[in-house]
Amino acid sequence: LSLLDYPLGFTGAQEAAGLREKHSAKLDEILKLCAEKEKALEINTYFLRHGGTLCPDVPTLRRFRELGGRLVCVGSSASRLESLGFGLDEAYDAAAEAGFDSVALFTQRTANLVGIGRQACS
Repeated sequence: LSLLDYPLGFTGAQEAAGLREKHSAKLDEILKLCAEKEKALEINTYFLRHGGTLCPDVPTLRRFRELGGRLVCVGSSASRLESLGFGLDEAYDAAAEAGFDSVALFTQRTANLVGIGRQACS
């Protein structure tokens, strides 16, 4: 699932926390369904290029893990070559901070888990 909390990418941390709290039941419902169906949650770096935050942020990633989520992947939504891979170190760090020890790389819709560390960023 990509860009789950898209609107939060343009807000500050305090506003994002308020919106997350206001819509926590619906967010939990979505995260739980993704976890049950073993879907990956994408950590997208697009907003970092525009002064925003990762999408989703660490609190949302933590909640996904608490609800049984075990698959995350990373992406940069690059439409230009110079944006390719932008912010991936931050995405890997956020995954680790949320308690994930690997990220999923997909080949023909099959998840291959790669441990988080400098080797994942190479």
